Amino acid sequence: MRRRTFLIGAAGAMGAAASVGASVLMNRFIGAAPRLAKRQKLKMPYLIDANKDGKVALAAMAGTFDFGTGVASQTLGYNGAYLGPAIRLAPNAEVPVTVENHLDELTTLHWHGLSIEGAYDGGPHQPIAPGGVWSTHIATRQAAALAWYHSHAHGRTAPQVHSGLAGVLLIDDGGDKDFGIPNSYGEDEFVLVLQDKRFDAFGRMRYDPSDDDALLGFRGDTIAVNGQIDPYLDVPPGLVRLRLLNASNARFFTFSFADGRPLTLIGTDAGRLAAPLPLDSLRMAPAERCDILVDFSNGSAVMLWSRPDSNSGMSLGPLREVKNTLNTGHFRSFPVLDFRPSSTMKSSFARIPSRLNPAPAQIDRPVSQTRHFTLDMSGGESGMEGMTMKVRMTINGQLLDMSRSDFRVALGSSERWIVSTVMMAHPFHVHGCRFKVISEDGAPPRSENSGWKDVVVVEKQVELIAEFDNPANDSNPYMYHCHILEHEDAGMMGQFSVGGV
Repeated sequence: MRRRTFLIGAAGAMGAAASVGASVLMNRFIGAAPRLAKRQKLKMPYLIDANKDGKVALAAMAGTFDFGTGVASQTLGYNGAYLGPAIRLAPNAEVPVTVENHLDELTTLHWHGLSIEGAYDGGPHQPIAPGGVWSTHIATRQAAALAWYHSHAHGRTAPQVHSGLAGVLLIDDGGDKDFGIPNSYGEDEFVLVLQDKRFDAFGRMRYDPSDDDALLGFRGDTIAVNGQIDPYLDVPPGLVRLRLLNASNARFFTFSFADGRPLTLIGTDAGRLAAPLPLDSLRMAPAERCDILVDFSNGSAVMLWSRPDSNSGMSLGPLREVKNTLNTGHFRSFPVLDFRPSSTMKSSFARIPSRLNPAPAQIDRPVSQTRHFTLDMSGGESGMEGMTMKVRMTINGQLLDMSRSDFRVALGSSERWIVSTVMMAHPFHVHGCRFKVISEDGAPPRSENSGWKDVVVVEKQVELIAEFDNPANDSNPYMYHCHILEHEDAGMMGQFSVGGV
């Protein structure tokens, strides 16, 4: 869809919203979206400052949660019924952590994006049994960034994350003020955990993936921000920072403002960019994080939209694709969040900063090895529990084998990885490292991928150079996998160790 066409349609929809109300607008664009009991102001996840508290205590638990429909859904969360707290950490934090499992099934807690040793990574090799406790610690060595944490229980990651086992990590070096970046949590700095959901006729969230969902990834027909449907957010009439996490199982978001104002990107998965990057639209695949600045100084309310899902999977067959798009809104635009500047709120920053990092880090060591990976969806028996699909989800033709180490990387080395696929786009994630994207489909990387990353979308072929600065042994290896969670659970995942070679 062309940007101008989209903005005209969005502006028209906003005009309609003024007369018919936001819940009607939601139903118009989403079709089966649940009726809202009452439109709500967006709430921020409560903040744990591990730097001040000196520790982190989390508990995975079951509960009930109202997304705004007036009806309680069965959910999971950390320290509450749904999602988890935001946790603030210093870049060189050393913090003891306890994670209790109050669920009736096994779970794990993975520190996604933390530069941390394999023994503390929280992948599928560190399970927490029902009633059990994982006593560990965080010892980070990295730049300021937006990371997150979530369940990584093999075979159960998709349902557990969708049900709410996810939260945000704010790695804060104290330098935001020096660059003129808003940094007052809940005042001019806002965390947005973005997901898509499905609800039944009674307004209850449901996760009941079909074979098509197992193939393409589970996608909902309703957008939730911090667990709220169609919320609004009061913001100061000036520069505002939005810290975005795509915590969806499979949905690709492409964000734009209805009035065309830019989203200025200042950071990606693993840290700040060298300089601000103004964008008309911003694509986010599952597990990607983006740190953006938005100027609300004109005082006008505006809606943030997401365009249709760009990962349509058309090569999987037209009939199956038509069915899937009708059911899950591939071809629809979604209203995401209504921003309302408020004159009663303090605005401390007025201008986009001119620089962000005086000397951004670059790959400065020789590449020791090149590896090739293919993300495959081929004929054969595999899949999620309860699924009957006849498609194997593999990397280099192999399903994950938890007892098999796929390769070993030298500690302190850099490697070139070339990752390819043919059927559909896959968000590719590597644990325990950060990487730079060198090329995408034979061309220079998109400007949005110029910074440090730990997730990259593979549409045809991506070349990246990764740095491996943390050890991981064969008992506690790092994982690499597609972050469409249904694909991950079905076996599109491998593992590697880091140490002496």
